[in-house]
Amino acid sequence: MSRRVLSALAVAGVVLVSWGAVSQPRASSRGTPVVRMGIAPVSAGSEGHYELRSPHARVVFGEAGLTMSLPSRLQPSRELGWRVAGGHRVTPRAEQLRDAKLHRLVGPREDWEQDVPTYGGLCYRGVLPGVDLWFEERAEGHEYGFRAERGADLRRVRLEYTGARAVRVVDAGRGLEVDLGEGVLRERGLRCEQEAADGSPRAVGCRFADARPVGLDRWEYAIEVDVKDPERPVVVDPLVLWNTYLGSAGLDELRGIAQNGAGDVYVVGTVRGSPVVPSPDAGLGSLGGSADVFVASFKPDGGLSWSTLLGGDGSDVGKAILVGSANEVYVAGTTKSSNLRGKLADGGVGDSLRGNSDGFVARLSPSGAALDWLLHIGGSSDETVNKMVLGGAGKLFAVGETRSEDLPNIAGPMPLPVVDWEGFITRVDLNEPKTDWFIVIQAPGDETVTDVVYKDETGHIAYFTGGTRSQTDMSMDAFLGTIVAAHGDTPVFSSRVVRLGGSNKDEGRGLSLTSSKVVMWGVTESSNFPSDAGTPNGVSDIFAAVVGDWLSSNGTMPVEKTRFIGGKNGEELYSVTTDSSGHVYLGGSTTSPDFPVRNAFDSQHEVGLDGFVARVQLEGTPMVEWASFVGGTGFDEVYALKVDDLNEERLFIGGYSSSGNLRYSDAGYRPTQIGSEDMFLMAVDVNALPDGGSPEPDAGTTPDAGTTLDAGTGEPDAGTTSDAGAGGPVSPLGWSCNSTNDGGGWRALSLGVLVGLALFVSRRRAR
Repeated sequence: MSRRVLSALAVAGVVLVSWGAVSQPRASSRGTPVVRMGIAPVSAGSEGHYELRSPHARVVFGEAGLTMSLPSRLQPSRELGWRVAGGHRVTPRAEQLRDAKLHRLVGPREDWEQDVPTYGGLCYRGVLPGVDLWFEERAEGHEYGFRAERGADLRRVRLEYTGARAVRVVDAGRGLEVDLGEGVLRERGLRCEQEAADGSPRAVGCRFADARPVGLDRWEYAIEVDVKDPERPVVVDPLVLWNTYLGSAGLDELRGIAQNGAGDVYVVGTVRGSPVVPSPDAGLGSLGGSADVFVASFKPDGGLSWSTLLGGDGSDVGKAILVGSANEVYVAGTTKSSNLRGKLADGGVGDSLRGNSDGFVARLSPSGAALDWLLHIGGSSDETVNKMVLGGAGKLFAVGETRSEDLPNIAGPMPLPVVDWEGFITRVDLNEPKTDWFIVIQAPGDETVTDVVYKDETGHIAYFTGGTRSQTDMSMDAFLGTIVAAHGDTPVFSSRVVRLGGSNKDEGRGLSLTSSKVVMWGVTESSNFPSDAGTPNGVSDIFAAVVGDWLSSNGTMPVEKTRFIGGKNGEELYSVTTDSSGHVYLGGSTTSPDFPVRNAFDSQHEVGLDGFVARVQLEGTPMVEWASFVGGTGFDEVYALKVDDLNEERLFIGGYSSSGNLRYSDAGYRPTQIGSEDMFLMAVDVNALPDGGSPEPDAGTTPDAGTTLDAGTGEPDAGTTSDAGAGGPVSPLGWSCNSTNDGGGWRALSLGVLVGLALFVSRRRAR
């Protein structure tokens, strides 16, 4: 991804290790010279790319970070890893070539290595979007730093230790302690400066923060910096924080994501094989059928809390999930199991399968270990539940399709005989449980209802969308319907149904709401789909139809405009979600290499089918604020999205993948593939700033080509060559990934952070 450099940020860290770790001894007061081994390529066949050795320790630099081998009294060596949390895998590039050569005369003579080059530093370019990480060996020890193209990128840097017993923030954020069991590493001396418009430095606040466990012996912490000039234009740059595969050896799909008030993430899907990863903590029902419902809970940082399976002797499919106020978990889908029965709220045995297949809604305990109840939804034929939404006052609305003529509690007569599939919306009482009423959506052909939203504060209106198929030419139209007074026992199906379509297949897939509009999102295959914005781009495109809502339009619900998103081939849309600020996120799949990705964490379309995620707007331009492919070398589809309720810059993405390389981050429960067709779940930091940002500088701004800051002390060693431009500002390490600059332009932002990481170890006696 190319962009103009708008600003620069430099972070320098000085690592001083007194425990005989990665630093060489300091020069004595009498001027004894300090011997520096230099950073060198690893030996052939060894892990990593480069290494830095001292008499008692070794640091290996790999694509995902570094590994320190430290001395230990209890084991041959102590392994401690360090990396940028959520960072990209980057091959480090050696810089600052030194005159000194290294000779490795170890083992048989034919294995000796002579004249191995040594370097003063390493650069990890693009370890975060727009951010470079570099390391340098100095007499005092081993330094690291960050440089960014824009100040906003390093307002908060998340870092991670592996192999630590604990990490603690101390001294009100001025220090950090890393507990290794045998000793404690202490990081001190955090100091931050920001370059003003005239080039002079000014102190800004910064601190260590939020040290927390994210896995076994894995601890994450952050460096927070108070940027003084937040007005500079920036681009929105999403970053994958963690990702994980889930599933079995069979075909697995993740279909729903929900969240509780504490920020924990819940998922539902379907597994069709064994063994299942993660191994279930509980099995609810008799299991053993051809497919089971998979339910799991994760911490916001990707750590697994629990997982469970729900199923019987047939095929059971999970499609939707919600979490109640007491952390009870509601899942919905379709069952063909004759022995999948849940107990009732009064302790009685629940109902059994009514037809060949039934929809269902089930409630699980907060730990996922118990099935509180399971309610079959349907009649004597076939049903499926596609989506559900909480409706307040202990109610829930579920939608899907049915082939039954004997649905219970139908609100009003069915206008037509059931020919094949009909859509439905039903309200479920979660306290008993039972279905309060059904409304059947009928036309002469087949109907399906794919999504439902509920507007409780005014009118108690449920909007639903789907598709209706013609009996004559098999074309399909998208529709948007309304249920008024949905909170009561006598709901009213409004006669005003918005129907949109052309000569081919068109279907509504999702809904979003504004204060006075309803937006129907769907997929069109019709070149003559009605629109005020031209025609679709490819074989199938995503469409958005903006409709006046039922109350503001007095029931007329006019179509105000339609828009298209897509490339030259085909798109499918499976998930629509919004945040409290009104941002709309779309998830689906595409075969179009020219799908409009923008500031993507994955801008490369693989051959075949890739998933996608996009944030879109209907009032401003461009319509696609940012978008990214989600995929590897196989087939990938995004089925579920959820904006983090506690942090709207975080988006959870789930779906299906046959790619073995769907791995954007090493963080996560299981970043490697399980079977050939797995579920996946990931968290993305969309980094959305309040004004949305812009890739272009303000009028009069001179783009900064990579400003660095002279915050270091000491002179370069004789024989080393500085890569910073002559006469220009020099980085704290004397260089910064070969970046040079002759000065910042108007309002150019350059933030320098000097992190003095004095790592002292207080040994504990071995017991």
